[in-house]
Amino acid sequence: MDTLVSIIIDFIKANQSWAPVIMGLIAFAESVFVIGFFVPATPLFIVAGALVASGAIDAIPMVAATILGAVLGDIVSYRIGSTSGRRIIYSPWGKKHRARAAKARAFFRRYGPLSVFMGRFLGPLRCTVPFMAGMMRMDMFRFQVANVVSAIVWVPVMLLPSWLAIKGISLI
Repeated sequence: MDTLVSIIIDFIKANQSWAPVIMGLIAFAESVFVIGFFVPATPLFIVAGALVASGAIDAIPMVAATILGAVLGDIVSYRIGSTSGRRIIYSPWGKKHRARAAKARAFFRRYGPLSVFMGRFLGPLRCTVPFMAGMMRMDMFRFQVANVVSAIVWVPVMLLPSWLAIKGISLI
């Protein structure tokens, strides 16, 4: 995994004009059910935030592409959940995770769209929350509001630590 991260970081540094597209694809992949478990997005967000802070990459395309990728990834996960979620949960593989699915259903019933917003910030669970929302047939409009608002907040939160670090260093 470290090799993949290094390759992507080297590519972004060498091809900075591609950085928004790459980060949009990373945010998309990290948000897609199951695939998101294997995407090392955090180190890439650190590099992207540093490149934005240093002025090597324009912030607006970076943030916009990354938000778009995150939103689209959640839509795909929602659709997977709404079309195949019950089959997956009731499959032999899903049988092992039924207790967790029941807890997730209770969480969704209690918090509704707020669960989608909060789920965006829960690291490894990020890709499962929209899947569960789709499986539980959460209203699409309510899901989309939570999806878009959470992505708009999440992307700057992910880019901000390294941005602040670089800006702080430049003040010294």
